[in-house]
Amino acid sequence: MFCITCQGAFYAGCTYGVASGFKCVAIVGASGSDKTTLAALLQCLYELTLGNISIGFSDLAKTEVHHLRKHMSVVSQNPHLFDVSAVQNITYNPWCISTAMAANVHNFIMSLPKGYDMLLGANATALISGGQAQRLQITRALARPSRILILDECTSALDPVNQAAVIETIHQAKRGRTMIMATHKLPSAGVD
Repeated sequence: MFCITCQGAFYAGCTYGVASGFKCVAIVGASGSDKTTLAALLQCLYELTLGNISIGFSDLAKTEVHHLRKHMSVVSQNPHLFDVSAVQNITYNPWCISTAMAANVHNFIMSLPKGYDMLLGANATALISGGQAQRLQITRALARPSRILILDECTSALDPVNQAAVIETIHQAKRGRTMIMATHKLPSAGVD
């Protein structure tokens, strides 16, 4: 449990469990309803002031952060690209092309002057849109074999066609993973 001291908080006093693997949970709420705060708490970016959060019967406060993050992939609403090539922004293995295809970003990468070897990051803002950066971040998260996938407004910069393709890809990739998705609207989550 996490107590948020703001008006209209919907986490105060709540307890919710998510079984490991094969689950997708959507956290739906308006802007300012602390969905991103909850995502940050799940990543241990903030310390709890009250109660506890457990994942797979492990209390996060008692779990070593490096161990937790080894098993977690995160897609934020503000994607960060490193000052390295497209392939290095996704993964360090050659299998990233199939993941990029699944995240609907392969054709874009191939259209870059140097394809997967094109340097991205802060200097590439003139080359790529926010939606393309977000799809690269989604590809990076899906390429890791993490057991926990946290998606914080992961389709906020995508047009409806790419949003639908990415949601479908995320749901295909969720096998054996616990997925927690924060979004403004339930259709964006693509949950059943």
